[in-house]
Amino acid sequence: MIAVVEGDTLQRLASRCNDSMLRLERISKALSAKHQSLAATWSDSKYRELGAVVNDCSSAIATVTQTLSGIGRQLAELTSYIREYESVNFSDSTGSEGTSRDGVSVHSAILSAYAGLSESSSDGAVNQILSQYVSRSLSTTQQGWENLTGNRRRFDTPIETGSSMIAQQGEVRGFQGTCGLVACANLLRLAGVNVAERDLVTYASATRRQDGSAYLCRVDLLHPRGSGGTTQWDREEILTHFGMSSEFRPATVDNIRQAVTEGRGVIASVHAQQLYDGVASRENDLHAVAVTSVVEGDGQVVGVYLCDSNNRPASYYPIERFEAALNHRTDLNVTSTIIR
Repeated sequence: MIAVVEGDTLQRLASRCNDSMLRLERISKALSAKHQSLAATWSDSKYRELGAVVNDCSSAIATVTQTLSGIGRQLAELTSYIREYESVNFSDSTGSEGTSRDGVSVHSAILSAYAGLSESSSDGAVNQILSQYVSRSLSTTQQGWENLTGNRRRFDTPIETGSSMIAQQGEVRGFQGTCGLVACANLLRLAGVNVAERDLVTYASATRRQDGSAYLCRVDLLHPRGSGGTTQWDREEILTHFGMSSEFRPATVDNIRQAVTEGRGVIASVHAQQLYDGVASRENDLHAVAVTSVVEGDGQVVGVYLCDSNNRPASYYPIERFEAALNHRTDLNVTSTIIR
């Protein structure tokens, strides 16, 4: 992989590490300052609970910034070796002007620097940075139809697919409303980009939308149940950052059927209580899910399979129940490319 990494790319990555580190430090300071400013008028148990959350967040941010600092230094060192490697004239055994090492020793230095990068991150974060979150793009889907009983057929293998996806949201303390973020992570996993819910929460909670109006997910530590929530536009920007292009399509069963059977990733917005219990709710119960499969009977869609981050990795719903719960006011997030 190093052979195709250019110095300019590594330099941009090092700069991005530094920018992210500074942004996280500002967030940590702002959280602490806001908590301290509340002390004059608020001193009950809830205030102390909030203090524990703020301390946990600050500690987590400190860990991340320390890791980013180390990665940034290693990337800077690797960049210098790559620059030197790029300047080597391999056709001239005497070397070229400005080159202080021969190609072999420079290459060895690159490998050594890369080894140091790998050791600095046990969870593979460096490999992920260097790969720039390249999602899979296929010319045609690798999935197909499976015949069922009763003249029905099912697309893909939703049970097996669900077993490899994230099925429980709320990994990050203070961010419980992360269904949309988990759905994004699951589409990325289907496309070969292995990210965790925590990765998306870290990015979305610290990055503002392109118009600067708000962060890419809701950040409300006083109400963690809704913290982490996203809109269709947020999800589009998040997927783009992690290397996956996507588009909006009207929320209809026909559009879902077409996208899923083409091998595209699909995120739909549903009313959770209507989906689970068949009862309309007066509360804001919107919930984002990844649609992983459809079932047909006599050429018509009769049901869908969802990977639902409410601990339902491969849930089947008759089409009448699903369509009643489908939020038609929010477009589908559909990957622009075929990913499976």
